[in-house]
Amino acid sequence: MDIHEFVYLATVFLGVAFLTTALSSRLGLGTILGFILAGIVIGPSVLDISGEGSALREFTELGVVLLLFQIGLEMNPRRLWELKGMVFGLGAAQVVGIGVVLAAILQLVGSSWQSALILGFGLALSSTAFVLPILGERGQLQTRHGQVTLSVLLFQDLAIIPLLAMVSFLAAGSTAETFGLQEIGLGLGGLTMVAVIGKFVFPRLADLLLRRNNRKAFAGLVLFAVVGSAYLMDLAGLSMALGTFTLGVLLSGTKYNHQVEAIVDPYKSFLLDLFFISIGMSISLHLLVSEPFRFVGVALLIITMKVLILFLLALAFRVGRATAARVAVLLGQSGEFGFVLFGAAFSSGLILEPGFNKAILVISLTLLTTPFLARLSERAGRWCAGRGPGGHRVPDPLPVNQQRQHVILAGYGRVGATIDRMLTEAGIPSIAFDLNPDRVHEVRQRGGNLYYGDLSEEKILANAGIAEASALVITVRDPAATRRILRTAQESQADLPIFVRTRFLSEADEMMEAGATEVLPDTLESSLRLGERILESAGVDPGESRLISRHLRDNGYRALRQNHEDPDNP
Repeated sequence: MDIHEFVYLATVFLGVAFLTTALSSRLGLGTILGFILAGIVIGPSVLDISGEGSALREFTELGVVLLLFQIGLEMNPRRLWELKGMVFGLGAAQVVGIGVVLAAILQLVGSSWQSALILGFGLALSSTAFVLPILGERGQLQTRHGQVTLSVLLFQDLAIIPLLAMVSFLAAGSTAETFGLQEIGLGLGGLTMVAVIGKFVFPRLADLLLRRNNRKAFAGLVLFAVVGSAYLMDLAGLSMALGTFTLGVLLSGTKYNHQVEAIVDPYKSFLLDLFFISIGMSISLHLLVSEPFRFVGVALLIITMKVLILFLLALAFRVGRATAARVAVLLGQSGEFGFVLFGAAFSSGLILEPGFNKAILVISLTLLTTPFLARLSERAGRWCAGRGPGGHRVPDPLPVNQQRQHVILAGYGRVGATIDRMLTEAGIPSIAFDLNPDRVHEVRQRGGNLYYGDLSEEKILANAGIAEASALVITVRDPAATRRILRTAQESQADLPIFVRTRFLSEADEMMEAGATEVLPDTLESSLRLGERILESAGVDPGESRLISRHLRDNGYRALRQNHEDPDNP
């Protein structure tokens, strides 16, 4: 591909992504479905703008890799350990159970046992790239059914490793002992290197860069670490997604996790959008038109079987009927790793081209149903909840880590730390952010809930739970930084009370116009508190001294403004 073709394709895909995002919400379509339909239109079946659909899909699978990294950032090791039963219990039962059933059916209808095995297990996998963004958009990743869904998907992402190994084994005809030792050695080596990067190398380099306030180099380090961990796992013959997920889990407990996620998120979102477009481009409408009822019927049959089997398995693992229904329906489609598995089998000669094209079409058709399955899963969950024991309706589960209304602190200097201490004494939860890495490290060593992060970035505010917060307190000393945080907070949550600390009265009006609920100038407040104590020492009643200071605070310190026109006036 020369530079002219690259620029042409970049123009087309960026234009399609822009138009699809703008139109899908207006037409009532989900963005995922909109991108797939856009891919069908520009793909070989309609406009045939480019024959690079498969190459694009391989490139944009990096979006899935970054998605798993982001999930890892939100899944600290302690929480992952708590989910081990679901991951290796229900997840394993789902892949093996559905895979064996589908493989047996495929062999009965004439497939060889090798291709039936590969096709059965490939179709048993569900779509991480489709399902997790839906749960994220709905704020359901931390709900009971969100955590069970994540557990199953995590095992499926892990399962692609032995499944790809199975393809290589079947194609090469190697002995199981030799193949197993080689794969285990390479896999352990790759995982060890990723662990060293996440546990030791990245934190030390990040500290070094941020102590010098080199945030651009920090962003470069983040991207290098993520892509590098994916490459290491690929060299080891394992799933790139496993490498980035592992790195994400290792970084989840660090002081940088929110800032890291904010850096990666735009790239992940963009590549995932292109990934969905590439899926649409891979759908062969000509093949579908030739036998529409057959392919649609097969896709619906696979979805139905997966839903029923997973529902029964989930009930066996005692997750509850409502959760079982939601998870089973939501994971009814086949997934993007099926493209990877079938592509490897096709390259190895285990699946012939006609069978490969049909399998890709079936996966694509099931993926198209994902937005509808998501809506149906909600109804199925509510219906099952309404039929709980004794006929009483069971309420929808709350997020597992949902905290009550909390306060977000921007800046953790003298003022911010004092406010945080007062909130703690009052039993009010808080989360704080600061851009001084040494200060963050010191506070976290004492058990404080302080993170490195710039709250002027929308993603970090969202991670801090701005939608559920009771207030935002900005105590940073830089007025420009304060204005940026105010602007982002106003755009994210217009009705949120925002309290701002400034150094001088001259900055107060500007902050009020920018959206602050209340502004407290340092110099005046310290002067008023000192004045109260002086009046009391001179014999004035404490109640009267407080009344005087309250009068001077009224109407935005109007009575004091003539003395403070100059911010440098001591």
